[in-house]
Amino acid sequence: DVERDGTPLMLSLWDFGGQQVFYSMHHMFLTREGVYMLVFSMVELLNSANIETVKEYLLFWLKSVRLHAPEASMILVGTFAGKLRSEEDIVTVDRLLRELAKGSFKQIYENRTDNLFYFPIDNKESKGIGTLRTAVEHVVTNDEAVSNKVSIRWMAFLDNILAFDKTSTSSYIKLSDITALANRAGIDSVGERDMALSLFHERGVIIHLNSTCILKDIIVTKPQWLVDEMSKLIRDDTLHKFDLTEIKRRELVDDFHQTYEVGLTTRDFLEFIWEGTGQVDFFIDLMRSTMLLSNWPFNKANVYFLVPSLLHEDQNKMQQSELRNSGFRIVFDFSKSFLPNGVFQRLLCLAVSYSAQFPNVKEPELSRTFALIEFEPGFPVNVFENKKTQTISVVLKREEIAAKIVKIFSSILEKINYDSMGTGLSWRTLLQDPSNGELLSVSKAQEKKSISLV
Repeated sequence: DVERDGTPLMLSLWDFGGQQVFYSMHHMFLTREGVYMLVFSMVELLNSANIETVKEYLLFWLKSVRLHAPEASMILVGTFAGKLRSEEDIVTVDRLLRELAKGSFKQIYENRTDNLFYFPIDNKESKGIGTLRTAVEHVVTNDEAVSNKVSIRWMAFLDNILAFDKTSTSSYIKLSDITALANRAGIDSVGERDMALSLFHERGVIIHLNSTCILKDIIVTKPQWLVDEMSKLIRDDTLHKFDLTEIKRRELVDDFHQTYEVGLTTRDFLEFIWEGTGQVDFFIDLMRSTMLLSNWPFNKANVYFLVPSLLHEDQNKMQQSELRNSGFRIVFDFSKSFLPNGVFQRLLCLAVSYSAQFPNVKEPELSRTFALIEFEPGFPVNVFENKKTQTISVVLKREEIAAKIVKIFSSILEKINYDSMGTGLSWRTLLQDPSNGELLSVSKAQEKKSISLV
């Protein structure tokens, strides 16, 4: 029932999975335009045992939205207002949120009705729901993107898509059918058709990725289908269990364990989990193009795919510590901005693909935050992610290949930034001075003859 100047507006609601295993997929759905509601439990925030975890969770989402949608409005919503002890708790939550934001998130739309930084609600008691609804309507109707005018042909095209989708049992439309729907609306140009699809994608009505021919051929009309199907592979084992009896019947027990123990899956296993879609190649292409999956050519006996989001933490912390401090260090420092979840996993995908181009290199050793990869036979490179310091470090045994390695990893990060992070990533590249261990900027390092950076 939302209207702007008497014209009804249609809103689409997307609910993102809050579990950490899903974070690497979010970039596909965090569009530049829209309104973001960050929902949290006030009871958990006020619990002294959980407060730091909840604050870390909130800050992660605030930074993620700012990274992908720097102009979009954010609304903070605190739940379980009916379980709070007093009005003082409402004020305490307000203070904690203001301290957390530190004035750095101008996108946050404040609760002017109650003079709060956020909107406390309780579904059971219907407390605060009306105020929140009014706020959402106000933000949406005042969004400049809503006032952008499009041609009547494009509106007719969208109506055709929605009507087609309503009568279809599928969650997607093939490009040939989309073209027919565009023609029916008077759109005969492929260029205009694609421009309209791009707008519909940005508005959250459809999902259309066109980096490959396979992806371009599928226009997803039910985004939840995409999330559900990808979550069959990238899943939280504690919440979503597999039917192990069926896996045994299909003789996929080894494939299953390989997938969820070492992050290497097989075509057979992907055929199993996505067999109901009829679009296995589409999902492989989708995950490959978004750097959530890459080919693993190091095993000649079978076709494997690497899924870095499924890697586990390496338990050998002592060995990692020794490797971290036993060589020439290159540090990509994101501490002045933000190192989102998913960057390191995508870096592994691209680094593994690059390494596989060279003959006789060893099979990489990978974990959730550590990798040992060869870019030349016999010369391993150790890579570490440190979420606390917001850095990705590369440690080399040979300082003389530093220039090559800096170029490789800088190019990888630039690709991730451009293709997956909306160009919002920023970092400093630091090089270790072998004479004293000090980390220097590239420009200062080039001035020192002790560092051979060509």
